[in-house]
Amino acid sequence: MQSRYRYLMAALLISAGAQAEPIEHCPAIATIDAYGEVYRAKGEWLGIAPASASGPVKSFVEAIFYPSPNHADGEGKLAKCSYRLNVGVLDMTFKPERTPLLSLHEQQHWQRSDGPFGIVYYRCTATDPLHCQFREKARSGSRKSR
Repeated sequence: MQSRYRYLMAALLISAGAQAEPIEHCPAIATIDAYGEVYRAKGEWLGIAPASASGPVKSFVEAIFYPSPNHADGEGKLAKCSYRLNVGVLDMTFKPERTPLLSLHEQQHWQRSDGPFGIVYYRCTATDPLHCQFREKARSGSRKSR
C-alpha cells in the first residue's frame, strides 16, 4: 500500500511539473548567432537586421510587450527584444511563426508606458536581457499556441 502511495505522489509531481509554463526571457547576447543579416538564438528567436545595420551584437537595448485589451492577468504579445549591433539596432522576435500569447514575469523589470493614441505597453530596459522575463500562456482548448 505504501509503495502505491509513493507511486501516486511521484506521478502527481511529474504531471504538475509538465503543466507548468516555463519562464522565458530575451536571449543572452552570447546565445545570438549571426548568419549574414539573419540572427538566431536558442528558444525560437529570430531577427533580421535592416540593411543599415550590421556586425556582432554589442549590447541589449530593450524589450517591448503589448498587453491584450481587457486582460486583467497581463496576457499579451511580446513585440521585440532589441539589441545594439556594431552598426545599428536588431529587433528579435520570439516564435515569430506562431505569435504566442504571453504574460509578464518578474514585473519589477517591466515599466508601464502610455504610447500614442492611448496604446499601453510595457518596456524592459534592464542591462541584462535575462531580466526581461515572461511565460508562454496555454490557450484554452489547446496546450500551446500553434
